[in-house]
Amino acid sequence: MKLLFSAATKVSLYNGKYYEHSLSNVIIPRYLKYCEQLYCLCNVEEVNEEPIQPQILYKNVEIVDSYRINTFRKLLFSEYKNNSIIEEVVRKVDACVIHMPTRIGRQIIKIAQKYSKPYLLVIVGCPWDAYWNHGLLGKIVAPMEFWRLRKVVKESKYAMYVTNSFLQARYPSKGRSIGCSDVYLNNIDDKVLSERLLRIDNNDNNLIIGTLAAVDVAYKGQAYVIKAIANLKKLGVTFDYYLAGGGDKTRLLKIAKKLGVEDNVKFLGFLNRNEVSLYLKRIDIYIQPSKQEGLPRALVEAMSYACPALGSKVAGIPELLDEKCLFKKGNVSAICNLLLSFSKEKMKSYAKRNFEMSKLYTLSILESRRDSFIKEFLDYVHLQK
Repeated sequence: MKLLFSAATKVSLYNGKYYEHSLSNVIIPRYLKYCEQLYCLCNVEEVNEEPIQPQILYKNVEIVDSYRINTFRKLLFSEYKNNSIIEEVVRKVDACVIHMPTRIGRQIIKIAQKYSKPYLLVIVGCPWDAYWNHGLLGKIVAPMEFWRLRKVVKESKYAMYVTNSFLQARYPSKGRSIGCSDVYLNNIDDKVLSERLLRIDNNDNNLIIGTLAAVDVAYKGQAYVIKAIANLKKLGVTFDYYLAGGGDKTRLLKIAKKLGVEDNVKFLGFLNRNEVSLYLKRIDIYIQPSKQEGLPRALVEAMSYACPALGSKVAGIPELLDEKCLFKKGNVSAICNLLLSFSKEKMKSYAKRNFEMSKLYTLSILESRRDSFIKEFLDYVHLQK
């Protein structure tokens, strides 16, 4: 069995060696066990310094570089050039696993159909949300990309979604499908819950709110939380907001200074795995105020640390949180009201609920569901030969 895997993944090339975290640690081990040869179609970027990501070290894995679109003028030319790249690899393989939505993913589907090669679609995001939240041009493109994805998913014989219901409702498939998150947790320690409950009981200081996301990506929504704590401060209720994540903090810091809460807003920068663990233990309430998401890993991780949590009503977030902990995206007043409603008893109740919910995202449970579905797909592939 030979498989082609494709996703919007950027691989670094240094001194003839490939580096990428998710491919090396997650994707390649996930699919390599089903095949003798795995081709990974990615964007390859040559770099001058050795990357911090792990090196991709697999003998029976070939990285296939697709042509990158970095200017509008290259758009049509890149599709033409990628067609020849895709045709060459598709003819070699028995089946394709394609993460959607991507432009190159649609090209692979057409060529797979041309050569009667079965394909499995993995729907990881919503193009409507992704484009609609990016200015006037995005609002023009969003409907077109929405219908394009609906069409290819509807026609697919096998589709796997990273949500339980959200993406399925927007982009339904007439074929076989399953909801199986690509967010997973390795270990969940039961003592985390007891430590959280003790912290809630003993904490009489300002509560610390936290968001784990890039600070220079506007659609992550941290600005709404800053505005909310500014409004609450005027009422004499003080919260501190700890923002973890890389990127330029200038925009958010300017908002915090303008609203007079710069002393309450702490920018922690990029955190490594150990630092994320300490961070999630330190905060009191996690909030995911995004305008768009898939199924946010950061929220699932916060829940595994028994954090009471709030989130916007977008994408997969309502699948994770209690309905009473949700707010309409961008609604500052709703964020304020929810924060004011968090008594110690409610916080303990949500801590227990979120901790138990996070157990559904342990690696063993998700891999078992995914494994059964992929084996069903591969049985179908064998029948087509």
